[in-house]
Amino acid sequence: MITSHVANTGAASTRHHRHAADRLVCSFAVEGHASGEPLPESDARHVGRMRRVLAALLHHLAPDSLVDTAELIVSELVTNAIKHGKGEVQVSMVLTATHVRLAVSSAHPSGRPALRAAAPDDECGRGLALVEDLSDEWGTSDAGTETWALCRTAETAAE
Repeated sequence: MITSHVANTGAASTRHHRHAADRLVCSFAVEGHASGEPLPESDARHVGRMRRVLAALLHHLAPDSLVDTAELIVSELVTNAIKHGKGEVQVSMVLTATHVRLAVSSAHPSGRPALRAAAPDDECGRGLALVEDLSDEWGTSDAGTETWALCRTAETAAE
């Protein structure tokens, strides 16, 4: 089951012109699995669902280039939370006039997320490098329960 909440915290907003923050919070539970094993189908479906929910909201509020970037980032962050955690996963987005902040938290992560150098033939290990390349900033909470990425809007990035 996915629980979600969407809120506009201020005046009405229109595409490309923002007056206040828009927020999205979704949560779901994952089964957890052994490291190196494929994701259970029931957990893997959450990646596409979160990508679609985020894109549906952002398509009305942000430039298309930001939508595409945010979709890819949230896919990577949700995949990592599912692969390396168990229990409740929470996906949040805050969109302001200057940036979008995407965050994914896991109730029980297996460790603090960190960049790693993937070998050319590795099937995994490039997700956070992709997040680093696509975002303006990214990081983790001290406990490693949340990984976040910040992307400036096209208008802000051009200044």
